[in-house]
Amino acid sequence: MLPGKCFKQPRSVPKGFTLVETLIALAVFIIAVVYLAGVFPTGLGFTLSAQHKTVAVALAQARIEEIISSQYSGVTVGQAREASLSAIDPDFSHYSRTTTVNYVNGDLQTVGADIGLKKIQVAVFWKDRADQATTSINLMTLIANY
Repeated sequence: MLPGKCFKQPRSVPKGFTLVETLIALAVFIIAVVYLAGVFPTGLGFTLSAQHKTVAVALAQARIEEIISSQYSGVTVGQAREASLSAIDPDFSHYSRTTTVNYVNGDLQTVGADIGLKKIQVAVFWKDRADQATTSINLMTLIANY
């Protein structure tokens, strides 16, 4: 007897995947792709919403900075509405802005006479492109005559 010949040779093991294994793997892959395709529009919607809010806050802050850079006496009490902000940039055509300035007291209650404190409120509005719902951002600050 030759060395190494006393043992039986193992049967050959088939190599590769069976048809059933391939079909199961393909089904799992398709389920994962369909799930990810369904989640993608939701994520894109959240991203666009965040972008609109960021732009709206910047537009409101810019208006507040413009007002508070003026002298106290130059800030006129009342309300002003800008129907479209396309004059700032054509990309802002679907944004509008309302600026309200009121006399207020120490408790921030609106009063009719100037006691040295004004409240500035800026609201920026836009329509969501997906569902056409109007959304807004509001910023408020105070200026004092000192």
